[in-house]
Amino acid sequence: MATQHPPLPAATRRRRFRLGIALLVSCVALVAWIADLSVSLPMHYETEGWRLAWTGYDVAELGALATTAYCALRDRWALIPASVVTATLLLCDAWFDMALSSGTDDFLISLATALLVEIPTATVLLLVAWRLTRRLRDKATDAVQPGAATLDVALRDAAFGAELRAILDGPSIATLAMIGTDGEPHSRVVGLHREGDALLLSIVAPRQPSSDLAKDAQVSVSVFDLTNPRTAVEIRGIARLLADGERPGPVALAREAEPTPTPLARTSEPPELLDPADPSGIRLVARLFPTAITRLAS
Repeated sequence: MATQHPPLPAATRRRRFRLGIALLVSCVALVAWIADLSVSLPMHYETEGWRLAWTGYDVAELGALATTAYCALRDRWALIPASVVTATLLLCDAWFDMALSSGTDDFLISLATALLVEIPTATVLLLVAWRLTRRLRDKATDAVQPGAATLDVALRDAAFGAELRAILDGPSIATLAMIGTDGEPHSRVVGLHREGDALLLSIVAPRQPSSDLAKDAQVSVSVFDLTNPRTAVEIRGIARLLADGERPGPVALAREAEPTPTPLARTSEPPELLDPADPSGIRLVARLFPTAITRLAS
């Protein structure tokens, strides 16, 4: 499963929308320009810059190939854009070679070079870029799986582990912060419960969320120690909603808010969260897969 990224901020989405509109307008203008060139350009044209144009292009192609080779030998992730740029230059080279040699004795040589060298090399480079992109995606996905064990590592740290357990297991207030579907930040008080090295969140929502937490969401949970208000921890990670059958033991909560307290209520949730005034309010349970834990102290 690919990593689900939070929605972009509203301002960023507006800028990208304006960019998309500008590019579409450019496409329309380019179509008109192509139509004009197809009827206005001469069949034959003489220029004194022919040698400079081709040698300059080949120098750029050489630089791209050398950069791609360096990135491959040094195992650099810049190999992805370098491969795409080099493949593009090779395909353009093949096109211009065949188009400009059409009707001449050099056409067969240009065709053979394109089919046997330039197009296969460009195909391999694009395949390399695609596979490396998938590897990056899979690496990001693995980072948020239960095996990431960020919480487990923190708990094994003798000093920090004891302090973290005391905060998570004792009286505390937890707030969940995330980016909503509207691109704006949202936060709410939630219940937090630790079962071994797993963290479970109890969330009371006015309705079934359509997309905020329907898929894996990147969130930040701040836990404030009520016995020492100057101490808190921030846990960043991925929140994944649990289905009814996936909810273990004491946190197998009904969809509706319950009148009886549960272990998740130990975090001193406000009464309105434990018994929401909105009768359509429902309780959701999410598992938090930590990717980073930070001690906060004033």
